[in-house]
Amino acid sequence: MCMGSVNISLNDEAYECLKRAKKESESFSQAVIRITSKKDITKCFGLLKEYSKELDSIQAEIEKSRKEKWRDVW
Repeated sequence: MCMGSVNISLNDEAYECLKRAKKESESFSQAVIRITSKKDITKCFGLLKEYSKELDSIQAEIEKSRKEKWRDVW
């Protein structure tokens, strides 16, 4: 199977981002395929928003527990 090629233009910032994301052992083409085939995690943003009060409460309990633990040590 013969693979064709296409030239694309990237500005300097985009090129540097891709260069940093590229693993040493892969080509730029392989890096683009790896990066773009990842699942879109942005769909997860905000999922826990409705639980923010509960999460704040849990965080407060954790902090309280840590303070009490150290109070007993000292």
